[in-house]
Amino acid sequence: GKYTTHTTIEFKTDKDLPSGIEKDWFMLWSAYRWTGDKKYLEPLMDLGPALLPLVNSDAMDMLKVKEQWSKQVVASAKTIGATETPQHLAWQATGDTKYLEAAYGSQIQTAKDREFLNTEGSLWIDRIYFNNGELQRARLGGVALQRGYVYPGHVVSWRFAAPANDQSVAILVPEGTPDHIRIIAYNLEATAVKARMTGWEIDPGTWEIVQGVQGGSASAALQDVSTRTEAFERSSDVEITFAPHATTVIELKLKTKGVPYWSRADLGIGKDDVSFAGSRMTVRVHSLGSVDAPASKVVLRDKDGKVLATGSVPRLKAPLDLMPKTADVVLNLPAAADWKGGSVSVESSSTAPEITKMNNRVDF
Repeated sequence: GKYTTHTTIEFKTDKDLPSGIEKDWFMLWSAYRWTGDKKYLEPLMDLGPALLPLVNSDAMDMLKVKEQWSKQVVASAKTIGATETPQHLAWQATGDTKYLEAAYGSQIQTAKDREFLNTEGSLWIDRIYFNNGELQRARLGGVALQRGYVYPGHVVSWRFAAPANDQSVAILVPEGTPDHIRIIAYNLEATAVKARMTGWEIDPGTWEIVQGVQGGSASAALQDVSTRTEAFERSSDVEITFAPHATTVIELKLKTKGVPYWSRADLGIGKDDVSFAGSRMTVRVHSLGSVDAPASKVVLRDKDGKVLATGSVPRLKAPLDLMPKTADVVLNLPAAADWKGGSVSVESSSTAPEITKMNNRVDF
């Protein structure tokens, strides 16, 4: 038999009733990703290739089923009325961009058909609906955010240096797994475009990055090939430069694993943690990780980076009991101190990595 879950409640009898596994993929998939235990995949694998459109990640490559399921995936994309997701998966399975042409053509037509509903005739007060899932799969290597899909699957995100923007570079990610990412990008600008590529659903560690420019065909040899190694993990950045009017191919491979995220401390502050009373600033520092946070300090700087005040933060326990673990640090502000345009940050001299550094600073 096949697995079922009981997530539907019949209110008249208070009975819990069986429902399809496809409704609960995010619980099983996240449990698999967090633990690595394949028992959580068994119910999902019952679905066969029908699993692939449900999962936000590049499940085809992560589960190593591309060869096994490719015929069924391509057949699904050729059925009458096939939606964009089967078309995208067929491109991943074959490398043939005709499937992407069909997917994007369908998206454009759907957007046109729904133009009135998404503007003047909106049915909802909180959202519009546009089929952007496959654009996310193509540009980010997975779906970052979509209604009802609560577990993120994207491996990267992008920030482009001005004057370029997100329309300057066409991007495809044919493979995006926690330890291997392939990117094909075309720069539409007449000048080089610089971008910061941020890692997300990837394993931390030292990555090898091989980059080159491809000629007129997908089979052409790469030119101007460069190889480098970078520390790369969730929420960290690497810089990528795209040559003008050229196709850039980038391959990233995890070479040495770093400290797992769930074995790290994490210090954090937010705007609501900063308050003022006369000539004093109070900053509440949070311990958010899975292990105790080391002693640290809070540093206030002006817009030029000059240190205006500092305060000590004691070692903080990890919130393993799910209760807040915080410390309030009081900074005595110098007379006539001007911190507008400056920042306050929590900084540690420990070499142990945190889960993320994105929550270590507040800008004024």
